[in-house]
Amino acid sequence: MFLFVFGLVWFLFSVFFLVIMILSSSQTGSETPIFAYIIIGLFIAIGLYMLIKGIKKIIQNKKTEKYGEICYGIVTNVYPDGSYVNNAPEYQADVYLYITSEGRTDTITEIIGFDPMKYPTKSYVKVKYYQGDINIIEGLNSIKDVPMATQRYFKEYEDFREQAEDIIIVNGKKYKRIDE
Repeated sequence: MFLFVFGLVWFLFSVFFLVIMILSSSQTGSETPIFAYIIIGLFIAIGLYMLIKGIKKIIQNKKTEKYGEICYGIVTNVYPDGSYVNNAPEYQADVYLYITSEGRTDTITEIIGFDPMKYPTKSYVKVKYYQGDINIIEGLNSIKDVPMATQRYFKEYEDFREQAEDIIIVNGKKYKRIDE
């Protein structure tokens, strides 16, 4: 939604300045340099691009809400996406999920808003999945809230992560951490 609103504001300001430029040149009778029109045209194109991208994201979210299937996932990473509103960063999360209808796992990124602790790393979530997009429905308290048939995929993922964290490669040689 942020991209849509930002693109709309950017586009409207750019069109406003274009109208002001045209009106001022017609009232004064002087010609506005073509370079000014090119610059304003670039700003309009950027605003239109962001507006269209925002509309596509809204449509995709509506389709996911309407046609999506319920799936479960684990949040693997939370990080800022580069957008700021009132100096507050917007966050997105990588969600490792099991897609029941396709019988496979996938990692999908979704914007979660301005509170990074809403869905902290290693928390479980209930989502709607449709054509590579997810909408997070709710955060779950623990793996016990995930259906038994799906839990094994998350245990395999956690085992893999633990193994990967215990092995480092130095000069082409693998070393495993051993706790004593």
